[in-house]
Amino acid sequence: MIRHRVVALLGIASGLDYAAQVVVPILLVRVLSAHDFGGYRLLWLAAQTCALVLSLSIAPLLVSQVSQQPPNRKGALFGNAFAYLACTAVLVALMLSPLTPFAQRLFAGGPINPWLLPLFSALWLVSLPFDQVGLACNRPRDQALLTLGLAVLRVISVVAAALAWRSLAGVGAALILVAGIRVVVALIYASRRSHLDGGRGLVLDGELARQQLRGGLGFGSSFALNGVRLQADGWVAALRFDPVAVATLGIAQAAAPLTSILRMAFTNTALPVIAADVAAGRIEAAIAVNRHANLMVAALLFPMTGMLFALADPLLTFVFTARFGAAVLPFRIYCVGLLAAALESTTLIIAIGAAAFSFRQGVILAPLAAAACYWGASAIGDPTLGLSGIAIGAVVVGYIFELWNLVYVKRALGLSWKGFQAWTALGGLLLVNLGATLFTLWIIPTVPTAWPTLLRLIAGGAAFVTAALVLGVGSPRVRQVYIDMLGVAPGTRGVIPS
Repeated sequence: MIRHRVVALLGIASGLDYAAQVVVPILLVRVLSAHDFGGYRLLWLAAQTCALVLSLSIAPLLVSQVSQQPPNRKGALFGNAFAYLACTAVLVALMLSPLTPFAQRLFAGGPINPWLLPLFSALWLVSLPFDQVGLACNRPRDQALLTLGLAVLRVISVVAAALAWRSLAGVGAALILVAGIRVVVALIYASRRSHLDGGRGLVLDGELARQQLRGGLGFGSSFALNGVRLQADGWVAALRFDPVAVATLGIAQAAAPLTSILRMAFTNTALPVIAADVAAGRIEAAIAVNRHANLMVAALLFPMTGMLFALADPLLTFVFTARFGAAVLPFRIYCVGLLAAALESTTLIIAIGAAAFSFRQGVILAPLAAAACYWGASAIGDPTLGLSGIAIGAVVVGYIFELWNLVYVKRALGLSWKGFQAWTALGGLLLVNLGATLFTLWIIPTVPTAWPTLLRLIAGGAAFVTAALVLGVGSPRVRQVYIDMLGVAPGTRGVIPS
Protein backbone atom coordinates (compact mmCIF):
# COMPACT_ATOMS: atom_id res chain seq x y z
CA MET A 1 0.00 0.00 0.00
CA ILE A 2 0.93 3.68 -0.07
CA ARG A 3 3.58 4.75 2.43
CA HIS A 4 2.06 7.71 4.17
CA ARG A 5 5.36 9.13 5.42
CA VAL A 6 6.83 9.15 1.93
CA VAL A 7 3.71 10.84 0.60
CA ALA A 8 3.93 13.42 3.38
CA LEU A 9 7.60 14.12 2.69
CA LEU A 10 7.10 14.53 -1.05
CA GLY A 11 3.94 16.50 -0.41
CA ILE A 12 5.75 18.94 1.88
CA ALA A 13 8.59 19.41 -0.57
CA SER A 14 6.22 19.83 -3.51
CA GLY A 15 4.03 22.14 -1.45
CA LEU A 16 6.97 24.40 -0.66
CA ASP A 17 7.99 24.30 -4.31
CA TYR A 18 4.45 25.35 -5.16
CA ALA A 19 4.69 28.12 -2.57
CA ALA A 20 7.82 29.33 -4.34
CA GLN A 21 5.94 29.31 -7.65
CA VAL A 22 3.20 31.38 -6.05
CA VAL A 23 5.47 33.83 -4.24
CA VAL A 24 7.32 34.82 -7.40
CA PRO A 25 4.23 35.91 -9.43
CA ILE A 26 2.84 37.67 -6.34
CA LEU A 27 5.93 39.87 -6.30
CA LEU A 28 6.21 40.22 -10.06
CA VAL A 29 2.61 41.40 -10.39
CA ARG A 30 3.55 44.29 -8.08
CA VAL A 31 6.93 45.07 -9.65
CA LEU A 32 6.36 44.56 -13.37
CA SER A 33 3.90 46.31 -15.60
CA ALA A 34 0.80 44.36 -16.61
CA HIS A 35 2.29 44.00 -20.10
CA ASP A 36 5.60 42.63 -18.78
CA PHE A 37 3.81 40.29 -16.40
CA GLY A 38 1.87 38.94 -19.36
CA GLY A 39 5.20 38.45 -21.13
CA TYR A 40 6.44 36.45 -18.12
CA ARG A 41 3.41 34.16 -18.42
CA LEU A 42 3.98 33.82 -22.18
CA LEU A 43 7.61 32.89 -21.54
CA TRP A 44 6.58 30.02 -19.28
CA LEU A 45 3.79 28.98 -21.62
CA ALA A 46 6.17 28.61 -24.56
CA ALA A 47 8.84 26.78 -22.54
CA GLN A 48 6.35 24.34 -21.04
CA THR A 49 4.68 23.65 -24.36
CA CYS A 50 8.04 22.87 -25.98
CA ALA A 51 8.89 20.57 -23.07
CA LEU A 52 5.56 18.77 -23.39
CA VAL A 53 5.63 18.31 -27.13
CA LEU A 54 9.28 17.37 -27.65
CA SER A 55 10.32 15.61 -24.44
CA LEU A 56 8.03 12.60 -25.07
CA SER A 57 7.92 12.27 -21.26
CA ILE A 58 11.41 10.72 -21.38
CA ALA A 59 12.19 12.18 -17.93
CA PRO A 60 9.01 11.09 -16.06
CA LEU A 61 9.24 7.61 -17.58
CA LEU A 62 12.62 7.18 -15.88
CA VAL A 63 10.80 6.57 -12.59
CA SER A 64 9.34 3.30 -13.85
CA GLN A 65 12.08 2.34 -16.32
CA VAL A 66 15.02 2.58 -13.92
CA SER A 67 13.31 0.25 -11.45
CA GLN A 68 12.98 -2.39 -14.19
CA GLN A 69 16.72 -2.49 -15.02
CA PRO A 70 19.68 -3.91 -13.06
CA PRO A 71 21.77 -1.32 -11.16
CA ASN A 72 24.64 -1.37 -13.64
CA ARG A 73 22.36 -0.17 -16.46
CA LYS A 74 20.80 2.81 -14.69
CA GLY A 75 23.50 5.16 -15.96
CA ALA A 76 22.66 4.28 -19.55
CA LEU A 77 19.01 5.19 -19.03
CA PHE A 78 19.98 8.58 -17.62
CA GLY A 79 22.64 9.11 -20.29
CA ASN A 80 20.19 8.35 -23.08
CA ALA A 81 17.61 10.71 -21.57
CA PHE A 82 20.03 13.63 -21.29
CA ALA A 83 21.35 13.03 -24.82
CA TYR A 84 17.85 12.98 -26.29
CA LEU A 85 16.78 16.11 -24.42
CA ALA A 86 19.95 17.95 -25.46
CA CYS A 87 19.26 17.17 -29.12
CA THR A 88 15.65 18.33 -28.87
CA ALA A 89 16.83 21.47 -27.03
CA VAL A 90 18.86 22.43 -30.10
CA LEU A 91 15.71 22.02 -32.18
CA VAL A 92 13.77 24.22 -29.74
CA ALA A 93 16.42 26.92 -29.84
CA LEU A 94 16.36 26.94 -33.63
CA MET A 95 12.55 26.87 -33.84
CA LEU A 96 12.12 29.77 -31.39
CA SER A 97 15.07 31.76 -32.68
CA PRO A 98 14.19 35.36 -33.60
CA LEU A 99 15.55 34.54 -37.06
CA THR A 100 12.57 32.27 -37.78
CA PRO A 101 9.29 33.64 -39.16
CA PHE A 102 7.37 31.63 -36.53
CA ALA A 103 8.95 33.42 -33.58
CA GLN A 104 8.78 36.79 -35.32
CA ARG A 105 5.06 36.40 -35.87
CA LEU A 106 4.30 34.92 -32.46
CA PHE A 107 6.03 37.57 -30.39
CA ALA A 108 5.99 40.54 -32.75
CA GLY A 109 5.83 43.69 -30.66
CA GLY A 110 5.66 41.64 -27.47
CA PRO A 111 7.51 42.26 -24.22
CA ILE A 112 9.85 39.25 -24.50
CA ASN A 113 13.47 39.73 -25.54
CA PRO A 114 13.87 37.76 -28.80
CA TRP A 115 16.82 35.69 -27.50
CA LEU A 116 15.39 35.07 -24.05
CA LEU A 117 12.71 32.70 -25.26
CA PRO A 118 14.87 30.14 -27.16
CA LEU A 119 17.62 30.05 -24.52
CA PHE A 120 15.30 29.55 -21.55
CA SER A 121 13.09 27.04 -23.37
CA ALA A 122 16.11 24.94 -24.41
CA LEU A 123 17.66 24.90 -20.94
CA TRP A 124 14.34 24.09 -19.28
CA LEU A 125 13.87 21.15 -21.63
CA VAL A 126 17.28 19.67 -20.75
CA SER A 127 16.60 20.21 -17.03
CA LEU A 128 13.45 18.06 -16.95
CA PRO A 129 15.15 14.99 -15.36
CA PHE A 130 15.80 17.10 -12.27
CA ASP A 131 12.18 16.61 -11.20
CA GLN A 132 12.45 12.80 -11.23
CA VAL A 133 16.13 11.95 -10.71
CA GLY A 134 15.76 11.15 -7.00
CA LEU A 135 12.52 9.23 -7.48
CA ALA A 136 14.05 7.24 -10.34
CA CYS A 137 16.88 6.20 -8.00
CA ASN A 138 14.28 5.19 -5.39
CA ARG A 139 15.43 7.94 -3.04
CA PRO A 140 12.35 10.11 -2.42
CA ARG A 141 14.04 11.97 0.44
CA ASP A 142 16.79 13.12 -1.91
CA GLN A 143 14.16 14.26 -4.39
CA ALA A 144 12.43 16.24 -1.65
CA LEU A 145 15.70 17.95 -0.67
CA LEU A 146 16.57 18.76 -4.27
CA THR A 147 13.12 20.19 -4.83
CA LEU A 148 13.34 22.32 -1.69
CA GLY A 149 16.82 23.62 -2.54
CA LEU A 150 15.87 24.72 -6.04
CA ALA A 151 12.64 26.27 -4.78
CA VAL A 152 14.61 28.49 -2.42
CA LEU A 153 17.13 29.36 -5.14
CA ARG A 154 14.36 30.19 -7.58
CA VAL A 155 12.67 32.59 -5.19
CA ILE A 156 15.89 34.33 -4.16
CA SER A 157 17.29 34.75 -7.67
CA VAL A 158 14.07 35.83 -9.41
CA VAL A 159 13.03 38.15 -6.59
CA ALA A 160 16.48 39.75 -6.49
CA ALA A 161 16.46 40.25 -10.27
CA ALA A 162 12.95 41.70 -10.23
CA LEU A 163 13.80 44.19 -7.50
CA ALA A 164 17.11 45.15 -9.11
CA TRP A 165 15.99 45.60 -12.73
CA ARG A 166 12.17 45.78 -12.53
CA SER A 167 11.97 44.39 -16.04
CA LEU A 168 11.17 41.14 -17.78
CA ALA A 169 14.75 40.96 -19.12
CA GLY A 170 16.20 40.79 -15.59
CA VAL A 171 13.66 38.21 -14.48
CA GLY A 172 14.37 36.14 -17.60
CA ALA A 173 18.12 36.15 -16.85
CA ALA A 174 17.39 34.78 -13.37
CA LEU A 175 15.18 32.04 -14.81
CA ILE A 176 17.96 31.04 -17.21
CA LEU A 177 20.32 30.77 -14.23
CA VAL A 178 17.87 28.53 -12.36
CA ALA A 179 17.34 26.30 -15.40
CA GLY A 180 21.10 25.95 -15.90
CA ILE A 181 21.61 24.93 -12.26
CA ARG A 182 18.83 22.34 -12.60
CA VAL A 183 20.69 20.81 -15.54
CA VAL A 184 24.03 20.66 -13.68
CA VAL A 185 22.53 19.23 -10.46
CA ALA A 186 20.57 16.56 -12.32
CA LEU A 187 23.67 15.51 -14.29
CA ILE A 188 25.85 15.29 -11.17
CA TYR A 189 23.27 13.39 -9.13
CA ALA A 190 22.47 10.89 -11.88
CA SER A 191 26.16 10.28 -12.56
CA ARG A 192 26.99 9.81 -8.89
CA ARG A 193 24.11 7.40 -8.22
CA SER A 194 24.97 5.41 -11.34
CA HIS A 195 28.56 4.94 -10.12
CA LEU A 196 27.41 3.98 -6.60
CA ASP A 197 25.14 1.29 -8.04
CA GLY A 198 28.02 -0.38 -9.85
CA GLY A 199 27.47 1.21 -13.24
CA ARG A 200 29.74 3.18 -15.53
CA GLY A 201 28.13 6.53 -14.98
CA LEU A 202 26.25 8.34 -17.70
CA VAL A 203 26.76 6.35 -20.89
CA LEU A 204 24.77 5.70 -24.05
CA ASP A 205 23.09 2.38 -24.81
CA GLY A 206 21.38 1.86 -28.15
CA GLU A 207 19.19 -1.04 -27.00
CA LEU A 208 17.89 0.86 -23.97
CA ALA A 209 17.48 3.99 -26.09
CA ARG A 210 15.12 2.13 -28.40
CA GLN A 211 13.10 0.94 -25.40
CA GLN A 212 12.95 4.47 -24.01
CA LEU A 213 11.87 5.91 -27.35
CA ARG A 214 9.18 3.23 -27.70
CA GLY A 215 7.87 4.20 -24.28
CA GLY A 216 8.06 7.85 -25.20
CA LEU A 217 6.31 7.39 -28.51
CA GLY A 218 3.61 5.44 -26.69
CA PHE A 219 2.64 7.07 -23.43
CA GLY A 220 5.03 9.96 -23.96
CA SER A 221 3.25 11.18 -27.07
CA SER A 222 -0.06 10.70 -25.27
CA PHE A 223 1.14 12.79 -22.33
CA ALA A 224 2.35 15.41 -24.79
CA LEU A 225 -1.05 15.62 -26.43
CA ASN A 226 -2.78 15.81 -23.07
CA GLY A 227 -0.33 18.49 -21.98
CA VAL A 228 -1.12 20.51 -25.07
CA ARG A 229 -4.79 20.05 -24.22
CA LEU A 230 -4.17 21.56 -20.79
CA GLN A 231 -2.34 24.52 -22.30
CA ALA A 232 -4.82 25.19 -25.09
CA ASP A 233 -6.57 27.84 -23.00
CA GLY A 234 -3.35 29.82 -22.53
CA TRP A 235 -2.56 29.82 -26.23
CA VAL A 236 -6.10 30.80 -27.15
CA ALA A 237 -5.85 33.75 -24.76
CA ALA A 238 -2.50 34.71 -26.29
CA LEU A 239 -3.77 34.52 -29.87
CA ARG A 240 -7.25 35.89 -29.26
CA PHE A 241 -6.45 38.74 -26.87
CA ASP A 242 -3.27 40.42 -25.54
CA PRO A 243 -0.52 39.76 -22.94
CA VAL A 244 -2.62 41.36 -20.19
CA ALA A 245 -5.37 38.80 -20.87
CA VAL A 246 -2.74 36.05 -20.70
CA ALA A 247 -1.66 37.41 -17.31
CA THR A 248 -5.27 37.50 -16.09
CA LEU A 249 -5.88 33.91 -17.21
CA GLY A 250 -2.63 32.87 -15.52
CA ILE A 251 -3.90 34.32 -12.24
CA ALA A 252 -7.21 32.51 -12.74
CA GLN A 253 -5.22 29.28 -12.96
CA ALA A 254 -3.23 30.02 -9.78
CA ALA A 255 -4.72 27.09 -7.86
CA ALA A 256 -3.98 24.50 -10.57
CA PRO A 257 -0.33 23.86 -9.59
CA LEU A 258 -1.39 23.18 -6.00
CA THR A 259 -3.82 20.53 -7.20
CA SER A 260 -1.20 19.02 -9.50
CA ILE A 261 1.33 18.82 -6.67
CA LEU A 262 -1.22 17.26 -4.33
CA ARG A 263 -2.21 14.75 -6.99
CA MET A 264 1.36 13.88 -7.97
CA ALA A 265 2.44 13.35 -4.35
CA PHE A 266 0.03 10.40 -4.26
CA THR A 267 0.47 9.34 -7.89
CA ASN A 268 4.28 9.12 -7.68
CA THR A 269 3.94 6.84 -4.67
CA ALA A 270 1.02 4.78 -5.97
CA LEU A 271 2.22 4.17 -9.55
CA PRO A 272 5.04 1.71 -8.73
CA VAL A 273 2.71 -0.22 -6.39
CA ILE A 274 -0.10 -0.34 -8.96
CA ALA A 275 2.30 -1.35 -11.76
CA ALA A 276 3.70 -4.20 -9.63
CA ASP A 277 0.22 -5.41 -8.68
CA VAL A 278 -1.01 -5.40 -12.28
CA ALA A 279 2.14 -7.20 -13.48
CA ALA A 280 1.55 -9.90 -10.84
CA GLY A 281 -2.11 -10.24 -11.77
CA ARG A 282 -3.35 -8.64 -8.53
CA ILE A 283 -5.95 -6.48 -10.24
CA GLU A 284 -8.13 -6.03 -7.17
CA ALA A 285 -5.13 -4.86 -5.15
CA ALA A 286 -4.22 -2.32 -7.86
CA ILE A 287 -7.79 -1.01 -7.92
CA ALA A 288 -7.74 -0.72 -4.13
CA VAL A 289 -4.56 1.40 -4.24
CA ASN A 290 -6.05 3.70 -6.87
CA ARG A 291 -9.32 3.94 -4.92
CA HIS A 292 -7.45 4.72 -1.70
CA ALA A 293 -5.27 7.36 -3.35
CA ASN A 294 -8.26 9.08 -4.96
CA LEU A 295 -10.13 9.16 -1.67
CA MET A 296 -7.16 10.69 0.14
CA VAL A 297 -6.80 13.28 -2.61
CA ALA A 298 -10.50 14.12 -2.37
CA ALA A 299 -10.30 14.49 1.41
CA LEU A 300 -7.70 17.24 0.95
CA LEU A 301 -8.76 18.63 -2.42
CA PHE A 302 -12.48 19.17 -1.85
CA PRO A 303 -12.18 21.48 1.19
CA MET A 304 -9.27 23.35 -0.41
CA THR A 305 -11.21 23.91 -3.62
CA GLY A 306 -14.41 24.87 -1.81
CA MET A 307 -12.62 27.48 0.26
CA LEU A 308 -10.85 28.91 -2.80
CA PHE A 309 -14.15 29.13 -4.69
CA ALA A 310 -15.95 30.88 -1.83
CA LEU A 311 -13.13 33.32 -1.06
CA ALA A 312 -12.04 34.00 -4.66
CA ASP A 313 -12.81 37.73 -4.66
CA PRO A 314 -10.99 38.83 -1.48
CA LEU A 315 -8.28 36.21 -2.00
CA LEU A 316 -7.25 37.36 -5.47
CA THR A 317 -7.47 41.00 -4.40
CA PHE A 318 -5.22 40.33 -1.43
CA VAL A 319 -2.71 38.18 -3.30
CA PHE A 320 -2.60 39.72 -6.78
CA THR A 321 -4.02 43.24 -6.16
CA ALA A 322 -7.34 44.57 -7.42
CA ARG A 323 -5.75 45.25 -10.83
CA PHE A 324 -6.62 41.71 -11.92
CA GLY A 325 -10.17 41.56 -10.57
CA ALA A 326 -11.30 40.16 -13.94
CA ALA A 327 -9.71 36.83 -12.91
CA VAL A 328 -12.32 36.09 -10.20
CA LEU A 329 -14.98 34.46 -12.39
CA PRO A 330 -12.62 32.26 -14.47
CA PHE A 331 -10.79 31.39 -11.23
CA ARG A 332 -14.03 29.97 -9.81
CA ILE A 333 -14.69 28.07 -13.03
CA TYR A 334 -11.24 26.50 -12.88
CA CYS A 335 -11.84 25.58 -9.21
CA VAL A 336 -14.83 23.48 -10.32
CA GLY A 337 -12.59 21.77 -12.84
CA LEU A 338 -9.97 20.92 -10.20
CA LEU A 339 -12.41 18.53 -8.50
CA ALA A 340 -11.89 16.09 -11.39
CA ALA A 341 -8.45 15.22 -9.95
CA ALA A 342 -10.24 12.97 -7.45
CA LEU A 343 -11.32 10.68 -10.32
CA GLU A 344 -7.79 9.95 -11.57
CA SER A 345 -7.29 6.59 -13.28
CA THR A 346 -4.28 7.41 -15.46
CA THR A 347 -2.06 5.30 -13.20
CA LEU A 348 -4.17 2.24 -14.05
CA ILE A 349 -4.03 3.05 -17.76
CA ILE A 350 -0.24 3.25 -17.57
CA ALA A 351 -0.05 0.01 -15.59
CA ILE A 352 -2.13 -1.98 -18.09
CA GLY A 353 -0.10 -0.56 -20.99
CA ALA A 354 -2.97 1.17 -22.81
CA ALA A 355 -0.66 3.47 -24.75
CA ALA A 356 -2.67 3.18 -27.96
CA PHE A 357 -5.83 4.27 -26.17
CA SER A 358 -4.07 7.22 -24.55
CA PHE A 359 -2.69 8.32 -27.90
CA ARG A 360 -6.08 8.12 -29.64
CA GLN A 361 -7.63 10.01 -26.75
CA GLY A 362 -4.99 12.74 -26.98
CA VAL A 363 -5.44 13.06 -30.74
CA ILE A 364 -9.15 13.66 -30.20
CA LEU A 365 -9.14 15.79 -27.05
CA ALA A 366 -6.24 18.15 -27.83
CA PRO A 367 -7.94 19.76 -30.86
CA LEU A 368 -11.30 19.52 -29.07
CA ALA A 369 -9.91 21.54 -26.16
CA ALA A 370 -8.46 24.14 -28.51
CA ALA A 371 -11.77 24.40 -30.36
CA ALA A 372 -13.81 24.60 -27.14
CA CYS A 373 -11.56 27.31 -25.67
CA TYR A 374 -11.50 29.28 -28.91
CA TRP A 375 -15.27 29.05 -29.24
CA GLY A 376 -15.63 30.17 -25.62
CA ALA A 377 -13.40 33.17 -26.29
CA SER A 378 -15.03 34.06 -29.60
CA ALA A 379 -18.63 33.66 -28.45
CA ILE A 380 -18.10 36.65 -26.16
CA GLY A 381 -16.09 39.44 -27.75
CA ASP A 382 -15.29 41.15 -24.45
CA PRO A 383 -11.89 39.94 -23.16
CA THR A 384 -13.09 39.79 -19.53
CA LEU A 385 -16.02 37.48 -20.21
CA GLY A 386 -14.11 35.79 -23.02
CA LEU A 387 -11.62 34.46 -20.48
CA SER A 388 -14.51 32.84 -18.63
CA GLY A 389 -15.58 31.23 -21.91
CA ILE A 390 -12.06 29.88 -22.34
CA ALA A 391 -12.15 28.48 -18.78
CA ILE A 392 -15.51 26.77 -19.37
CA GLY A 393 -14.19 25.09 -22.51
CA ALA A 394 -11.08 23.85 -20.70
CA VAL A 395 -13.05 22.52 -17.71
CA VAL A 396 -15.62 20.68 -19.83
CA VAL A 397 -12.92 18.90 -21.83
CA GLY A 398 -11.05 18.12 -18.60
CA TYR A 399 -14.07 16.26 -17.22
CA ILE A 400 -14.53 14.43 -20.53
CA PHE A 401 -10.90 13.26 -20.19
CA GLU A 402 -11.32 11.87 -16.65
CA LEU A 403 -14.69 10.22 -17.32
CA TRP A 404 -13.44 8.67 -20.54
CA ASN A 405 -10.50 7.18 -18.66
CA LEU A 406 -12.80 5.71 -16.01
CA VAL A 407 -15.04 4.09 -18.61
CA TYR A 408 -12.07 2.63 -20.48
CA VAL A 409 -10.42 1.13 -17.39
CA LYS A 410 -13.73 -0.29 -16.18
CA ARG A 411 -14.30 -2.08 -19.47
CA ALA A 412 -10.67 -3.15 -19.95
CA LEU A 413 -10.47 -4.78 -16.52
CA GLY A 414 -14.06 -6.00 -16.37
CA LEU A 415 -14.86 -3.98 -13.27
CA SER A 416 -18.19 -3.01 -11.78
CA TRP A 417 -18.89 0.62 -11.02
CA LYS A 418 -19.70 -0.20 -7.41
CA GLY A 419 -16.21 -1.20 -6.31
CA PHE A 420 -14.21 0.86 -8.79
CA GLN A 421 -14.11 3.99 -6.63
CA ALA A 422 -15.32 4.87 -3.13
CA TRP A 423 -18.34 6.60 -4.61
CA THR A 424 -20.35 7.00 -1.41
CA ALA A 425 -17.44 8.47 0.52
CA LEU A 426 -16.54 10.76 -2.40
CA GLY A 427 -20.13 11.91 -2.62
CA GLY A 428 -20.23 12.58 1.12
CA LEU A 429 -17.04 14.66 0.94
CA LEU A 430 -18.43 16.60 -2.01
CA LEU A 431 -21.74 17.38 -0.29
CA VAL A 432 -20.06 18.42 2.97
CA ASN A 433 -17.75 20.85 1.22
CA LEU A 434 -20.49 22.09 -1.10
CA GLY A 435 -22.53 22.95 1.98
CA ALA A 436 -19.55 24.73 3.55
CA THR A 437 -18.93 26.64 0.31
CA LEU A 438 -22.54 27.83 0.04
CA PHE A 439 -22.56 28.84 3.70
CA THR A 440 -19.38 30.88 3.20
CA LEU A 441 -20.76 32.55 0.08
CA TRP A 442 -23.78 33.56 2.17
CA ILE A 443 -21.60 34.89 5.00
CA ILE A 444 -19.05 36.87 2.96
CA PRO A 445 -21.48 39.65 1.83
CA THR A 446 -22.38 40.27 5.47
CA VAL A 447 -18.77 41.04 6.39
CA PRO A 448 -18.34 44.85 6.44
CA THR A 449 -16.61 46.05 3.28
CA ALA A 450 -14.75 48.58 5.40
CA TRP A 451 -12.77 45.76 6.96
CA PRO A 452 -9.28 45.16 5.54
CA THR A 453 -9.12 42.43 2.91
CA LEU A 454 -7.11 40.18 5.21
CA LEU A 455 -9.78 40.35 7.92
CA ARG A 456 -12.47 39.51 5.36
CA LEU A 457 -10.43 36.49 4.31
CA ILE A 458 -10.00 35.35 7.91
CA ALA A 459 -13.72 35.74 8.58
CA GLY A 460 -14.64 33.81 5.44
CA GLY A 461 -12.09 31.09 6.15
CA ALA A 462 -13.38 30.70 9.70
CA ALA A 463 -16.94 30.40 8.37
CA PHE A 464 -15.90 27.70 5.89
CA VAL A 465 -13.91 25.66 8.42
CA THR A 466 -16.72 25.85 10.98
CA ALA A 467 -19.35 24.73 8.49
CA ALA A 468 -17.13 21.95 7.12
CA LEU A 469 -16.38 20.65 10.62
CA VAL A 470 -20.03 20.66 11.66
CA LEU A 471 -21.19 18.96 8.48
CA GLY A 472 -18.26 16.54 8.44
CA VAL A 473 -18.74 15.41 12.03
CA GLY A 474 -22.39 14.83 11.23
CA SER A 475 -21.53 12.47 8.38
CA PRO A 476 -20.25 9.05 9.58
CA ARG A 477 -18.63 8.18 6.26
CA VAL A 478 -16.85 11.51 5.93
CA ARG A 479 -15.71 11.29 9.52
CA GLN A 480 -14.36 7.78 8.85
CA VAL A 481 -12.34 9.01 5.87
CA TYR A 482 -10.38 11.44 8.03
CA ILE A 483 -10.03 8.91 10.86
CA ASP A 484 -8.52 6.50 8.34
CA MET A 485 -6.16 9.15 6.95
CA LEU A 486 -4.88 10.11 10.39
CA GLY A 487 -4.80 6.55 11.71
CA VAL A 488 -6.10 7.70 15.09
CA ALA A 489 -8.38 4.74 15.72
CA PRO A 490 -7.14 1.14 16.18
CA GLY A 491 -7.83 -1.06 13.20
CA THR A 492 -8.91 1.76 10.92
CA ARG A 493 -5.67 2.44 9.04
CA GLY A 494 -6.05 1.50 5.39
CA VAL A 495 -9.81 0.99 5.64
CA ILE A 496 -11.52 2.62 2.69
CA PRO A 497 -15.22 3.40 2.96
CA SER A 498 -17.13 2.39 -0.15
